[in-house]
Amino acid sequence: MRSGSVLKPVFIESARSYLPSSFERTAEAVANGTVLGATAARSGVAQLPVEHDLSAPEMAVQAAKSALLDSAVSADELEAIFYASTFFQGATFWSPAHFIAEAIGAKHATPIGLMTMCNGAGTALDLAQRHLATSRPGTRVLVSTADRFPSAAFDRWEGDYGVMYGDGATAAILSNIDTASNRPTRKLLATETQSLSELESMHRPQGRLAGSPLSEPQRHLVKPHKKAYLESHGRDALTIGFSRALRALVPRVHEAIGVPQGDARIRRVFVPRVGADTIDASYRPVLENELGFEVHHLVSETGHLGAGDTIANLAEPESLGDPGEITLFLSAGAGFTLTIAAVEALQ
Repeated sequence: MRSGSVLKPVFIESARSYLPSSFERTAEAVANGTVLGATAARSGVAQLPVEHDLSAPEMAVQAAKSALLDSAVSADELEAIFYASTFFQGATFWSPAHFIAEAIGAKHATPIGLMTMCNGAGTALDLAQRHLATSRPGTRVLVSTADRFPSAAFDRWEGDYGVMYGDGATAAILSNIDTASNRPTRKLLATETQSLSELESMHRPQGRLAGSPLSEPQRHLVKPHKKAYLESHGRDALTIGFSRALRALVPRVHEAIGVPQGDARIRRVFVPRVGADTIDASYRPVLENELGFEVHHLVSETGHLGAGDTIANLAEPESLGDPGEITLFLSAGAGFTLTIAAVEALQ
């Protein structure tokens, strides 16, 4: 999102992930015919976390409780909850964001549900920073995501091109509290977003939209919609769109944080946990070959976590960085929308 003024930085007090204890190993999926060996080899995925008991919002509750405990923040202190997801949340015609607020005891928080597909975490971080910029000093918010892809309803291994889907949830606590009193380890300096709405039909069935969920296939597949779009618009449509968006976004991020391109403080970018072949085709050529960033791709142990990749990357110790280092976190989701968050390590 673009605005006429630069927002003040906000502080990341905690970032945590919840992953189920059960996994499906890629080698076993190849052996039993669930996924083709060639597809698995291109993906870079070693395993996918699979939840058998909790719904997506229940996983989000676990992640939120972990983030609150890690930051020593009470749920009563939260002023808002920004909750993002991509797939079925356990029930129809209700608000999972409010369920999460009630479950963690966030009595004073306004729950806000987001649907920007796999860019959900990026959108949530952007909106959280804007909310905190206009809130009274000392305000805290929760940013959370969760998705579950049960095999009866979603083919997590072969249902999409270049993406394998894992179950999990994420949560981050953000605040506008001064570091002198709180001492968080990182600061969200800025977010910049670019949308490519001309690509929206890549995830939409051809022809008329369904009038009811009962009219949709029982098991969701992404491939047929993508295939139809690419056959109509060209096989390189996605790569060309992403390259254009990244070339526009990166200079805007540098401008927003007042750091020139090529500055040694910014050398790393953490990318979505989509397949390695997708990263090599749509992300690496611009980010690595043109702009010189170190591309960090943490797909192996989780696959793609729906809306949650960016916060999951924030939760990884290797993403912390040295004091003064600024790390970029790239989020992207069907629509398409791309967001880059610039995060500075404080201590």
